[in-house]
Amino acid sequence: MRIYKKIIKLILKSSLFVSFLALIANWFYLNKIGWLSLFLSSMASKDSLFIIAFFLTISFFSMALIFLLPSINIIMFLNKDDEYILKYNEVRMSYTKIFFIIATFSNLFFILSVFFNDGPYSFYINISLILLVISYGWYLYVRGVKKIVSQDLSFKQPSKAKWKEIEIYVIIPFVFLLTLTLYSFSFYMVTNGVKSNGESVWIQVLYLFSVFELTIFISVVPCFVYFSEVNKKGWLSTIITISPVLILFVFIIPIFVPSIPSLVINATMKFSGVMDENPHVYLVDENSYPEKLFNLDLWNKRILNDSNKYTIDGVSMYSFGETNLVCPKSIIIPYKNSLSNYIYDNKEDGKTSDELKKSAQSCIPFDKKALKIVG
Repeated sequence: MRIYKKIIKLILKSSLFVSFLALIANWFYLNKIGWLSLFLSSMASKDSLFIIAFFLTISFFSMALIFLLPSINIIMFLNKDDEYILKYNEVRMSYTKIFFIIATFSNLFFILSVFFNDGPYSFYINISLILLVISYGWYLYVRGVKKIVSQDLSFKQPSKAKWKEIEIYVIIPFVFLLTLTLYSFSFYMVTNGVKSNGESVWIQVLYLFSVFELTIFISVVPCFVYFSEVNKKGWLSTIITISPVLILFVFIIPIFVPSIPSLVINATMKFSGVMDENPHVYLVDENSYPEKLFNLDLWNKRILNDSNKYTIDGVSMYSFGETNLVCPKSIIIPYKNSLSNYIYDNKEDGKTSDELKKSAQSCIPFDKKALKIVG
């Protein structure tokens, strides 16, 4: 265990590792907006690199926590050995199986509701889906908890059996239901960002359902590994055992949902202050940046009377080191479109990326000292 702690501390203290993370984020973002020419200048500011690396780590683990919410909740709630129940580890494993089965079915309801909420019979369809979920959910509860869990359920102290049965059959399923609701709602929000290129409803449903199945499977795998290994190896060794699953998850999910890396980098750049998509009014010196550089239709340029200065409206898409890349406000729409992804259609994703780079061609890299925000 001491060796693991030393390795973790060494990684966290390594300035080379921190710089590497930050440069990856910088390269990915600048390549996305078509301004890789600014990449070399980003290597000079070490303090800013540390800030970017810090928020990249926070954004990455926040995204991972969202996807691993089921495992985290189950492990935390069922972590301690119960002094009243025999074969408690088998009971925990059974709950993990039941959670996966119910999650699969409930997510199908969320996906179907996404595609049938605008039709003329949407109300009746959604009511039918809700009744179907309630009926099948009750069936899974009776057949699952009452049968799968009960076959391993035996008490050391029969006098405590009544209260433990309430916990096993009511409290724990209720907590898991809340977790599943939050998890499914998060996935529902993600599905709203997925765009179609004319595919049929059923193809879209199949695509989203497959992505969720892969996601929920990977999110529940740590539970099985943890409960089967923690008693043998300890929690730190178990976490190291689970790590390959997380690494596999990181590489597989973006294949189906390409916008995930962009969302992580977007959060990193926003939180670190590198990007600010809120429009501002900038005061520019004519001697440093001639006003003919700015198209009036794009920049809303206003020349000040009796002065060699003028103002422009824009957004700061990349403020790093001594450089502030200011773009027209019109870039906000193609940038937000680039954070969405089309259903298994890399060509459409490529089009949104090209539109963003085309819009970014109008951006101007300013020296921060020569630029002043006045509104």
